[in-house]
Order: sequence, then C-alpha cells, then structure tokens
Amino acid sequence: MSFKKILVLAAIAAAMPFAMADETKKPEVKEAPKAEVKEAPKAEAPAQPKVDEAAIDKMLAAIPEVAATYEGGQVTGKEIRDFLRPQIIEAAKAGHTLNQEQLLGAAANYANQVMLQNLLAIEAKSKGFKPDMDAAKKQFEEIKTANGAENVQKMIKTMGMTEETLMAKLAESAMIEAFFQSQVKVEENAAKKFYDDNPQHFTTYNASHILAMFPGAKEGKQPTADEDKATLEKLQKAQKELADGKDFAEVAKTHSDCPSKEQGGNLGTFAPGQMVPEFEEALKKMKAGEISQPVKTQFGYHIIKAGETKVASFDEVKDNINQHLQGQEMNKLAKQVIDKIIAEKKAKVLIEPPKK
Repeated sequence: MSFKKILVLAAIAAAMPFAMADETKKPEVKEAPKAEVKEAPKAEAPAQPKVDEAAIDKMLAAIPEVAATYEGGQVTGKEIRDFLRPQIIEAAKAGHTLNQEQLLGAAANYANQVMLQNLLAIEAKSKGFKPDMDAAKKQFEEIKTANGAENVQKMIKTMGMTEETLMAKLAESAMIEAFFQSQVKVEENAAKKFYDDNPQHFTTYNASHILAMFPGAKEGKQPTADEDKATLEKLQKAQKELADGKDFAEVAKTHSDCPSKEQGGNLGTFAPGQMVPEFEEALKKMKAGEISQPVKTQFGYHIIKAGETKVASFDEVKDNINQHLQGQEMNKLAKQVIDKIIAEKKAKVLIEPPKK
C-alpha cells in the first residue's frame, strides 16, 4: 500500500468520480459554416434520473453508530454517512447506483482511512509534530490547479465537507508525512548503487525506421515462407533507393507500412524495453546516423536509422533517485508503524459488507 493512500488525499481522490460525474468534458467541435448546414432542431436534454433518497438513507442506516474503534477514540457512523450520502446522491443523479454491498464496502474503506489517519496523527503529535497549515495551503492550491477551483468547491460540497474542514485534514496529513520523513534515512551511496544497477531507467534511444509488414501481423499471424520472401523483397526496394542516395524520410513516406511514415519514419525518443527485442538489440549496436541492414521482427522487416542514444548523468537524476528510495523506505516504515499501532490500540473497523 502506498504511503500517500493512507492520508486523507486518498479519500478526496476517491470522491472525484462522484463529484464530477456530470462534468465530463465534450470534445471541442468547430462550427460549420451556417450557409452550408441547416440548423437541426435542438434535442431536449435527457431527463435526470429520479433519486430515491429514502432508499439511500435506508442503505446508509446499515452503517453502525460506531464505524471503527480504537483505544482512546472511535470513528462514528454519522461521520461516514455524512461523507458518503451527498456523493451517492450525486452519483445517482448521473445514473450510477450502488447496491447495499457496494455501499458498505465503500463505508468500510473510508472508515478504515479515517481510523488510520486518526491513529497516525496521534502518533505524530506524540513525537512533537504539529499540523502544517502552510503545507495544506500549498496542497490545496495544487488540487485547485489540477481540477479547477469551481470543480474543487463542488467536490468539497459533494463530500459533505467545508473548505475549513478539508484544510484541517490536509494540514494533519502534512504533519503525518513530515513525521514519516523524519524517520527515514537513505544511505549516501544508495542512490549511486541504484543508478549503477539500473541503467535501463536512465537511457533513452532515438530512431527512425522503414517497415515492410507481414500480412496478418496485426492479428498475430505467422507469415508463410512465400509471404516472408515477398515482404523482404518489398523492403529491399526501399533499401536500394537508400543506397542510391535518396533521403531516408522520403523513402519511409513512400514505402513504410508503419504510421510513423507520416513523420518520415521517426519513432521519437523511447526507453529500453519499449521496442521488440530484435529491434532494440540491432539499435544498440549502431552509431547515430547509421542505417541498418533489414532486421526481422514479429511484425516484418525493418530498416533502422539510429538516432542519438542518451544516458542521463548521475548528477542529473540523483535527486529523483533519492526521492524514489525515500518513498520506498516510507512505504515500508508506514506498514510497520500501522501494523504496530493497530495491534497496540486494538483498532478495528466494525462495518461488515453483507455476505453474498
């Protein structure tokens, strides 16, 4: 489980599909010249599904008054109902309904999130940490930038929260994250070792190609001997034009069966493992600007023109590696701390979805 999912941001992300169910963007369409198109009669907007709020309340009533418990505290069923009810209503308006099992599953999941956040907040405060409102404001601005301020306000309302309540939760989440970060130490040489052991993460290739595709390759069919021969002969025509000095991009546009022909065969930049093995192995042996002999793969025969292979320096990626390693260590530590707290505090979620 990712450390970030422990925090309340997971609950916010989970709420987004409900909150935005009727906000799906439609692709922009350019208006046709009015002289050429007769205006069609406007279609009536589809009727919004009728929402049976009484039925929703009846399902929510199955959530017990104490949704989760631990030594020194509890999560109330009211808190879970207040969070879920407006989301379920909005979802129903958009035509999405939940059955009893799905609702109780969502309720149990949210109760667990709230319980863990409460327990981790207690642990962080016991170590001298305090809610970080500055970090909360920064996170809130990032959320608004990513989703739009108006959509975020609707999301908050749909979750049954106020902006002040959300900011308090975010400040608490930032405190918990700071607590875990203080507990994690990455060895100085760990980043360099990761860099040396994983060159594939820091290497990028660039290449163009001309492809003569086997009949049936898109369906995964193997070529017959005659099909193989004919495909190779087709590529050899392109190969001859290249030998005669014709521009690679022009030959690709004329002869290639790959959509990349529209870009002169340019495949752009890609990482190790993104191309089929035969293609990549041939490319590794080539220098920038070099053109290969025909290379056979499962798709057909290729002529490859090598671009520049780049390997990021350690200094360029050191900070990213350290963040990655720190995140891994935080995930491990979070699991250990959570398991320990749950055992010590006898923490338990009391919502049980009905058995099928």
